[in-house]
Amino acid sequence: MKKLIPVLVGLGLVIAAVLYFIHRPTADNASGPEMADIAAFEAPPAGDEAFYTVKISAKQLNRGMDSTLIDMDATLSQIKQSDTEYVTQWSSIAALNLMNSKADQAATTVLLGKPSVTTIEGKTITHYLAKDFPPGLTTFQLSFLQKIFVGLKADGSAPILKTEKDEVGAAQVQYAFEKAGANTKVTKTWLGYTQDSIKVDAVDNQLIYGLAPDGRLLSVVGTLTLHYRKPSPSHFTTTISVILKNHQAKSSLHKTVVNKDNLQKTDMTRATAVTRQIQNQTGMTYDDALKQLDTMTEKTDSKIVYTIFSTLKADVIEHPEHAGVLVSKILETKTRDEGSRRRLSAMFGALAQSESPAIADSLASLATECPDNFCKVQAIVALNDHPAPSESNAAKMIDLAAHAVDTEIASTAVLAAGSIGKKVDVPELSKALIDEYNDPSKASLKTAVVAAMGNHGSAEYLPTLKANLTAPDTNLRGSSVYSLRYIPGDDVNTTLLNVVQKETDKGVTSEALKALQFKNLTDTQYVDVAQKAATFADADLQQSAARMLVEAYNDNPKVARKALETLRDSTKVPNVKTYIDSELNAKPADAGHQ
Repeated sequence: MKKLIPVLVGLGLVIAAVLYFIHRPTADNASGPEMADIAAFEAPPAGDEAFYTVKISAKQLNRGMDSTLIDMDATLSQIKQSDTEYVTQWSSIAALNLMNSKADQAATTVLLGKPSVTTIEGKTITHYLAKDFPPGLTTFQLSFLQKIFVGLKADGSAPILKTEKDEVGAAQVQYAFEKAGANTKVTKTWLGYTQDSIKVDAVDNQLIYGLAPDGRLLSVVGTLTLHYRKPSPSHFTTTISVILKNHQAKSSLHKTVVNKDNLQKTDMTRATAVTRQIQNQTGMTYDDALKQLDTMTEKTDSKIVYTIFSTLKADVIEHPEHAGVLVSKILETKTRDEGSRRRLSAMFGALAQSESPAIADSLASLATECPDNFCKVQAIVALNDHPAPSESNAAKMIDLAAHAVDTEIASTAVLAAGSIGKKVDVPELSKALIDEYNDPSKASLKTAVVAAMGNHGSAEYLPTLKANLTAPDTNLRGSSVYSLRYIPGDDVNTTLLNVVQKETDKGVTSEALKALQFKNLTDTQYVDVAQKAATFADADLQQSAARMLVEAYNDNPKVARKALETLRDSTKVPNVKTYIDSELNAKPADAGHQ
């Protein structure tokens, strides 16, 4: 096990970003469970122990190079020990491969016999792990548990939209429910992530569950492929198959009730904090970081500044209660020389990455309590970036934008409100932003409000954004077209394509091409973009179109290759031709659709 932990920790959040256990069906069930299959399952009695066959695979694909991060074949044991509590543990592991290498027996044994308790109360799911669970595998285990519990029930015939936080980030997902005999089929679809650098695949984006009448898992099968734009184009495909094998009266594994109070309550914030703490190799302690923070000047080496920031960030992730020290230091910092600004940036940066909702509240408070605009803007930007804000934080930003005299404060606050709305459900946000946009006294904020609409990505903004596409102000047109990027729908894709075809302003067309990078188009639509791009008089605009098509090609060569070849053969710009040739001649990136 000593050899295994460094490997897992080395994978760290890479596996976390992939072990998004949602995923490709097994070869003998390639299309996933049919309705008849789900209907045929016999639900295990509540007191019985259920056994599931589990197959998990996570792969990274980069320029055609296929790396297996994890490949697992195991048996899972689960019992429903009360109406709201489930006990889950690995009962056997037949095979475990990490980074293309087979894990030894000791590495697999360490996972066995460690029960996890999951409670479902209303729509809230909480997981408790064994206190001696291997720290390098905490994110792995929690990610898996998150994907085998639904915790929702059908609310009428309409799908349920929800924002969920996982090891990758905050994702907007959709749950659709269908009856399958006495059982229920649930289709969970990933619509998108808050991070602009991550794009959900157009095809591999679903988990399909079979649930018993009491909500107990019968099966879950699916595939998720994520396309990462940064730091370099790469693709992660994770597959999962969890199928009920049999059930029986309690075995020796479940002789006694497992008390969750004897376990460690674990959410993704804590799990990733544990992983990051293990990964943190700065060699600087928290106390040392605070001391060096106080002496930081404009001449302090940038590497030391980064180490201070990294140490503070790791600490507030693991110990959110320490954030109060940084908040006090922020308020005590009155000067605004370069050294003071660097100190403030380091502290705000650490708080922005803290992942604690309470710290998000502190940032929202600093947005009004800070002594000057520099500090207030830093607080708002940090809240904008914070991964775990709340609905109340969005409300405070809207209120601040509505009443702030300073345009910079108001603009930054309204942008933050939009970003928060993409991470958590804020039912009143769409109406608030539309009202703000239509307020004649807020004319100076129109472009910022439109950008906030884009950050949020609600379909309620479509009438406003579409109307702006004919506005005389090119800045407003450009902001509006880019703000369509997160709004789903074929009609939105058509609108963006029409802008590319008809818009005469270079800047607005460029924004449309940027927005299309977030969309999945047909092969014909990509060719239409290529043909139009070849007629652009501006070489930079052609280059932008080429980049958009290359990203589509990296995601799915089969769909976008013809478009790239069309632009390459039609362009009169040598740099564009050379760029496309270099991409086509490279070994194609395989996103699983060739």
